[in-house]
Amino acid sequence: MKSSGTNKVESDIKFKYAGKGEEADGEHRIESGCNFGLKTANVGSICNSLPYSQMFVDEANKKEGKTATRSCDEFPMNEMDQESFDPADVAKGNPHASLRCINEKENTAGGRQFAGFTNKGNSQWKSNKRDTTKCPLMEDMVRLDQFNIEFDLNNVDKKELNYCQTNTDCKNDGYSFHLFMVGGTGGTGNDPQKGQVHFPMQAKADNEYRITGDKKIISQCRVTVHRDGDDGDAGVWAKVEMADKTATTKDAFAQIGEWKQNTCSTTGKTYTIRGGKMPKDLSFTLPTGKLKKSTAGANLKFKYDEFEWELDTVGASKHIEKLTGKGDLHYCHGMSKVINEPEEIKLYRDKRKAPYQESTCYFPCKENE
Repeated sequence: MKSSGTNKVESDIKFKYAGKGEEADGEHRIESGCNFGLKTANVGSICNSLPYSQMFVDEANKKEGKTATRSCDEFPMNEMDQESFDPADVAKGNPHASLRCINEKENTAGGRQFAGFTNKGNSQWKSNKRDTTKCPLMEDMVRLDQFNIEFDLNNVDKKELNYCQTNTDCKNDGYSFHLFMVGGTGGTGNDPQKGQVHFPMQAKADNEYRITGDKKIISQCRVTVHRDGDDGDAGVWAKVEMADKTATTKDAFAQIGEWKQNTCSTTGKTYTIRGGKMPKDLSFTLPTGKLKKSTAGANLKFKYDEFEWELDTVGASKHIEKLTGKGDLHYCHGMSKVINEPEEIKLYRDKRKAPYQESTCYFPCKENE
């Protein structure tokens, strides 16, 4: 980037227009990592899918004190001419595209503006907003026409646009990420299975993503907490699992941590799972008060690294809603009936004849943290 005048920043890279209709099959969006699933039932956007929506939408909204609907923005833009995704080049530290989950309305508006830039019949041309000294022909752009980009920073809050200023260090705030490996069948062209993301994560088959500048692959973990008791004296057992790409089954999770205690005072207590294969400590806090049958879904609080959530936390993921068909965007699924409870808890519960609670929560983690 370079300064091209007062409050203006111009790109020193020339871009090429892909041409109208060139991306009808959506391959650019698949290879950028914004979208997944070209022609399959499992089609969606990465910004609407766990665990990525938790990291790049829910956490970003929390940090900014907003509740904005966000969508995936990629650069180079979808309409720009691009080389095919090259995993070897990406592995060297050269992302194929930079991704960010931004305000959906702003993202849509940016797309419309670019469409206007390529079409002489658009109102932007008619109102002479375009600099005709640089493009005197005022014709529709055609495939491989070249252009550069200039940002006009007049009348904007520069605190909100620090990356567009000259001499910026471009330090990642943690919300810019990129596709590291294309999942699916590994086919080329418009292979209908190319690029896949599932819930729960299928680590052996799904796309792999990294926060730009971070060498760790983003993965998905889940914690299951079993609890029973009606007077604060109960059994508690918890286990943590991570999506396992080495397993023979595609949707396998491997246990990486465990915590259990047959009898303990559970009301308001915080317990920490650490050691073993746990990348980082995970803590969970049980609610105060008695666990009764009428409150078997009583709230629990969780913390993994800096990521915090509760049993009833609702996120932005639409992917889980689409696949489960339940309209349930919660991070966790709590229940009062007994399912796969550990033997030691089962014996204690039968003795006490107490209410029982099981909750499973999905959260973002990273391989080899």
